[in-house]
Amino acid sequence: MRVAVARVLFIVVLLGSAGCSGKVEGGPEAPDGGADGGSSTSCTSARTLFAEEVWTPVFDKVCLQCHSPDGVATAQNAMLQLLPSTYPGFLDANFENVSLVARYSFDTKSILLRKPLGEMAHGGGMRFEEDSAEYAALARLVEALEADEQCDDAQSTPELDDVELLGPGATFRKATLQLAGRLPTQAERERLSDEGEAALAPLLDDLLGERGFRDRLKDIYNDVLLTDLYLAYNGFAVDLLNQEQYPRALDEVYDVLDEPLRLRINRAAAREPLELIAHVVENDRPFSEILTADYTMINPYSAMLYETDAQFEGDLDEDEFVEAHVSITGPDGAQRIPHAGVLTSPMFLNRFPTTPTNRSRHRARKVYELFLATDILQVAERPIDPTASGRFNNPTRDDSQCNGCHRQIDPIAGAFLKWQEYDQERYEPRTDWHPEMFAPGFGKEVMDTAEYPRAEQWLAQRIVADPRFVLSAVQTLYRGIMGREPLDYPADPQSPDFNAQLGAWRAQDAAFRAVGAAFRRRRHEPQDARARARALAVLPRRQRHGRRVGRADRRAVRRRHRPAQHRERARAQDRGGHRLSVGARLGPERSADERVQRAVRRHRLEHRDRPAHPAERCDRERRDAHGQRGRM
Repeated sequence: MRVAVARVLFIVVLLGSAGCSGKVEGGPEAPDGGADGGSSTSCTSARTLFAEEVWTPVFDKVCLQCHSPDGVATAQNAMLQLLPSTYPGFLDANFENVSLVARYSFDTKSILLRKPLGEMAHGGGMRFEEDSAEYAALARLVEALEADEQCDDAQSTPELDDVELLGPGATFRKATLQLAGRLPTQAERERLSDEGEAALAPLLDDLLGERGFRDRLKDIYNDVLLTDLYLAYNGFAVDLLNQEQYPRALDEVYDVLDEPLRLRINRAAAREPLELIAHVVENDRPFSEILTADYTMINPYSAMLYETDAQFEGDLDEDEFVEAHVSITGPDGAQRIPHAGVLTSPMFLNRFPTTPTNRSRHRARKVYELFLATDILQVAERPIDPTASGRFNNPTRDDSQCNGCHRQIDPIAGAFLKWQEYDQERYEPRTDWHPEMFAPGFGKEVMDTAEYPRAEQWLAQRIVADPRFVLSAVQTLYRGIMGREPLDYPADPQSPDFNAQLGAWRAQDAAFRAVGAAFRRRRHEPQDARARARALAVLPRRQRHGRRVGRADRRAVRRRHRPAQHRERARAQDRGGHRLSVGARLGPERSADERVQRAVRRHRLEHRDRPAHPAERCDRERRDAHGQRGRM
């Protein structure tokens, strides 16, 4: 699984640098596909027809309004249920549903063709004329589905003109820089020169076992989980823990320790979620364990903070993290926390907090965003009338403006029912869920009340079984390397660039689907995942023609991998308009109080002119409709 995750990360880097050379090395001439990246095959699959000719003008433009997740037709249990393009994997999900509906016919004609003509009972009435272009496109789709012609969708992936492929040497150089923060060694360069492409896969395997890759992976996931915030000052992470359930976090216990020891304890506690992810990948575990692990990661220093069963081989080795279980001190004595990967980490729970009015909806939104590749606010985005909710006693359940979103958010929020809404990491095993909200669950499945004591574990199993979990992992790695968001499906078919945008989206979608399909097939077989990742490594590797990777790249690597305190001080000096030497930036040693004050001032300065973090943003109309200040 280490190689599977890393190779996915590497591939999206390689696919991301479009070029302009006009030739493809080691392959046939690219066909003249035009701006839309035309296909090189005469066989057009039903899925390709659906994506290129039918989805936007027919279903998105005409049908989606009523057949969306919160539409009138869906509320009445219509067979045709569509997802908007903001929903991850929307095209595959919609194609599957449309294919199912198209199989039903009346008098030898598909109901998918009869209903929009008004020839059968249809709540939306007549939507097309029989001689319209939209109906003709829909008829071609039904015909293609009925013919069931088997086309290789991989063949219809757009060919990109003016692209030059990197050779194995340049490919490996890019991998070492991006994934391990170093350049290829002389021995590696000689092996690539002698063996060519055949040497690339084993060298990548070795590269991904290095400490540099482990650190890079933690950097990528810290950009998602944001838990390194708790390294801002000594004791930040420890101070989050309530002192009744974690008595070793008491001031009279922790604060009397010498400062280097307190620093190590705080760092171990703060980085526990990142260490779990690195542990799963490094040990070739199924990647689903980042959520399903019934353990946490403890090193000798965090063991001084928690009541745990951890056993260590070394003597106070800060890098020795082991699987362990943590117990809390409660009124009935010690009780083991039902671990569910990062979902039950005190750092995750505090980084994405809740309130008595928010009731873990903010956490549910972040679960969708981080592990299901879904921006739930964007999925349900539409104009609403805040005053209309006043007509309902319980708007989140009864108002159609609200329940389309809350029907998805509240069940996942319910999985956090055992965590207190004031003290984020306080585990309250006797707490029950709010009866006026949607019951805990996932999708249309309602959680059995017998599962409430293990609610997060129940939820984690459903999340990792959802296809969006795989997509979220791919997209997280893509963002971490590329530094930009994946392409959105082009929304305006009238745009002069629509065909070009669609071609680019199709190329990205094909790569993501290939990675996701292999991941799903082999996610429980690490060695097979290794072979699958090796095959993915030889996908087209693109670069700008003639671009050299040299001194600037090495400087970027040094900046990224130098110690965290150096980077932070360097950023502070950069904001002042000048740079100092490393020694000058570090400055004299200061007391703990001075460092805390400086960290607080620095945090305020950094965020003074910065837009609100996505976790803080919420449509004002939605806040008014909720009648609360809690974050969604």
